[in-house]
Amino acid sequence: MFRIHTVALAVLVVAHTLGQAPARAEPQFSAEDIVRHFQQQQSVSATKTIAPEEVSTVRAGAGDGTLQLPLTGARRKSSTALPQLPAAGKKNTTQGGYDLLITFETGSDRLTQQAQLNLTAFATALKTPALSGFAFEVQGHTDAVGPADTNQTLSERRAESVVSYLVGLGIESGRLRAKGFGESQPLMSDPNHANNRRVETRRIQ
Repeated sequence: MFRIHTVALAVLVVAHTLGQAPARAEPQFSAEDIVRHFQQQQSVSATKTIAPEEVSTVRAGAGDGTLQLPLTGARRKSSTALPQLPAAGKKNTTQGGYDLLITFETGSDRLTQQAQLNLTAFATALKTPALSGFAFEVQGHTDAVGPADTNQTLSERRAESVVSYLVGLGIESGRLRAKGFGESQPLMSDPNHANNRRVETRRIQ
């Protein structure tokens, strides 16, 4: 009798598990987040001036989305903080780039499922009227674990993998340029920190 009850309980547990809908994975940012970021970046860049002798530099925030903006003498006395650009997730983003939060299998250029979801959101953003006329550089970065030349090659392969995936989603190849930086541009003071492993994108045209 005890065995029958145990088997019945096991059947009920399995049935309950099968009846539950699997958790649906989501991208870590939306297409709207990306469009908003580059629109704000463009708006801030439009305030730049040409006269180098009148230019000073102010940093717009010290966290995610930090960028440098030249200000003329007429405005350099102002201490008003510039709007901070939103960046993806919790990672820092250098000088106006957008961290796509792309992850790969260890030591590989193979995109994880989460990375594919994030790139789908990015591709959606690139197809919007706000960004459809622009070209972007996809930049691969690594930490300092391992030989520098190996990291350089890996960063290039990963950037190219991202570009290939975006092209497969319908983005024109002429709008994308892959570039690897290896371990040369760490975000963190610890060169081996995991946050140094990233793929950023920047508008180049």
